[in-house]
Amino acid sequence: MSFEEQFSAWVEQEKEAEVLAYLQEAGTKERKNLVPIIKKLNKYYSEWITTNNSTYKSRGNQQQQDILTLAAFVCYSRADFEKYNFASWVLDPAQLAKVKSWYMPDWFSDFVNKLGEGQFYSNWVKYDNIMQLADEGYL
Repeated sequence: MSFEEQFSAWVEQEKEAEVLAYLQEAGTKERKNLVPIIKKLNKYYSEWITTNNSTYKSRGNQQQQDILTLAAFVCYSRADFEKYNFASWVLDPAQLAKVKSWYMPDWFSDFVNKLGEGQFYSNWVKYDNIMQLADEGYL
């Protein structure tokens, strides 16, 4: 099984622990090599599909989207991450807590400030969340 197939299987099976363990151990080169895989999976899991009762929903469930968001945060460049569909989800304190002890990009503070200045509203750009990140030295 190729690594792309293994990574895809982890996402499909919602194996967040395996994905995070790999990302934590991976070097910069390995993370950059993951970018096209994450983009492909994001496109697939973000696609809107028709359900049995003729409504629409995204193909991926919340757990799969969370895994891909964390992988994108760790692997993408700032420019790529800012284009990511669910970039602001990384500010969910429960999600960010999974990676912030071992990964925090140097562009994170600027990213958060840009979200705060933008016209797009994010549920996670809240005073309490921002102040906690500032107190912890991430902003």
